[in-house]
Amino acid sequence: MLAIRLQRLGRKGYPVYRLAVQESQRHPSSGRVVAYIGSYNPHTKQATIQVEAAQKYLDNGAQPSPRVIKLLQEAGVSLP
Repeated sequence: MLAIRLQRLGRKGYPVYRLAVQESQRHPSSGRVVAYIGSYNPHTKQATIQVEAAQKYLDNGAQPSPRVIKLLQEAGVSLP
């Protein structure tokens, strides 16, 4: 089963996140990434999401994390 979750990047004290599609049973830092579908900067509240790719994975059964659900709703992705 796939999960859409945030993957932390950036330097110490200044995190930036990627929206990653991964295996849900793996730890976010060590799991194999299927695809990257966007990014999120919490300092500027700017999210860049590939809407078509996100919709494709959601239609195929990927489960988003709670924070990713908020980001997807703001981007206009219809959730199942």
